[in-house]
Amino acid sequence: MGNGSADGWTKRSDYIKTKSGVDPCGEKGEFHTLVTGGPLFRGRIEITGTDVIERDGYRFLDIKEYTVKRQ
Repeated sequence: MGNGSADGWTKRSDYIKTKSGVDPCGEKGEFHTLVTGGPLFRGRIEITGTDVIERDGYRFLDIKEYTVKRQ
């Protein structure tokens, strides 16, 4: 995390987990990604409409509308 101290990172990570219940490393499945474009793709996904859904203490980004743009 930029300071070269694993011990410092561990302490910060534990603090974040305790305060928020979120694992900063995403070990409980907190983080997921979606690649929307890149140099190897023929097009890119442009997300134009979303809803945030909260269920059982989790939040999800529901993609409602999108278009595919040629690169």
